[in-house]
Amino acid sequence: MGENESSDGSGDESPGFRLIVRNLPESAFVEEHIRTNLEQLFLTHGTHATFIYLKSFRRLRVAYMKESQAEAAKSSLHGIVFEKHKLSVYKASSSLTQIFKSGRHLKPPKPERMELISPPPSPPVGWVQSIEAPPVVDYQLQAAVAGLAETGSVVELYAGDGSLPSINVMKCD
Repeated sequence: MGENESSDGSGDESPGFRLIVRNLPESAFVEEHIRTNLEQLFLTHGTHATFIYLKSFRRLRVAYMKESQAEAAKSSLHGIVFEKHKLSVYKASSSLTQIFKSGRHLKPPKPERMELISPPPSPPVGWVQSIEAPPVVDYQLQAAVAGLAETGSVVELYAGDGSLPSINVMKCD
């Protein structure tokens, strides 16, 4: 029987002719006897095959050593009904480098400049830190607020609510 790999996709990459099987039943990822039956379908076309179950995609990746085996499996198993699910079998792309070499797909743009955009490590020559102006104090406003209260009494300017505090003024000597 072929090698049965884990569902994380980190299986052996040595077989070069890959197929992707779509529309697998959920039971193929849980029940061992259903997996065995499914693998037997593919092993009839080549005794050395690698099976990688991709549960999150509901797919199976099958890798054969020979292209003729992969082609035979694809042509005979595409469209068959397995556990009340019609399987779709497709050729898998062998690598991204082959895709980019084919020239049929967009390539990333060539970089014009190779520099990072970041702040300078130190200030430029001649740079001087600006001096902040002192805070503006409105003495007339302070006197008017202080005039609202008598010595020792508290005047509430804002009652406050659940999210803001109240503002109280108490005149002191």
